[in-house]
Amino acid sequence: MAGAGDYVYYQRTYERKIVDRVITALDATSTLANLLTVRNAFYELRIQKILFTPTTYTGATLTFQDTAATPVPIGVVTLPASAPNTAGQTSQYLIDLGPLGFPLTLGQSLSLIVTGVTPAGVLHIEGYQKLPYGAAVSLVNS
Repeated sequence: MAGAGDYVYYQRTYERKIVDRVITALDATSTLANLLTVRNAFYELRIQKILFTPTTYTGATLTFQDTAATPVPIGVVTLPASAPNTAGQTSQYLIDLGPLGFPLTLGQSLSLIVTGVTPAGVLHIEGYQKLPYGAAVSLVNS
């Protein structure tokens, strides 16, 4: 039986939100906005893990943040300009925010902002969305 320290526990208790996306050098920042979207303005999106596996290295900085008017960054990955010498192994960049996840601003989605040339690679994001307790009570009582 899963305990409260298990990532999947929260994803099953609330509503699982997962995205797997191939990013190419042709992706514009506008196409990387709203990578993981929240249901509506009453829901809170919580990000648990972000995993990026680059296939090209560009020296870019990847900033994961919410879509609020004043964005709240939750993680940054800085890629080297060239592939690390790992003798055929793939480098992966992991941002692990724990089973509870990092809460985004209420009603906001997750975006990726790239500074520099967009690298190619595979992006995997895990999280869940839920009604915060205050919102749940106000919706019931309205």
